[in-house]
Amino acid sequence: MQGSEKYNQHSLYLTDAETLSTRQDALSRFLAAVKKADAPLSDRDPEALAAVAGATGLDQQLVDEVAAEFEFSTQLGPELPGDLADRARWAQSVGRVPQDAQIPDYSTLIVSAPLDGITR
Repeated sequence: MQGSEKYNQHSLYLTDAETLSTRQDALSRFLAAVKKADAPLSDRDPEALAAVAGATGLDQQLVDEVAAEFEFSTQLGPELPGDLADRARWAQSVGRVPQDAQIPDYSTLIVSAPLDGITR
């Protein structure tokens, strides 16, 4: 894409309060593994891309071409609460969520603890 405006795709990993409270260590390990894959995938490491192709059953060339269009970064960006609210309003506009449903303040619901302390 040309210019300063870039497309950002969010992959959301969601859990409920019970799982968060009882399995936070497992969630942190999962997110650490995802974050550890950021650099090899962003750097187009052939071994990492081959692992993706093998795990997904997709053609290696397709994985290579698609991965070249992405920069992988596991983080909770400051735009996330607003983006979630935008998605909720969209869901209301297409009838997936009742019009009278209260859209929450997502900044009060996002829990960063499973990502805290993960440096790689």
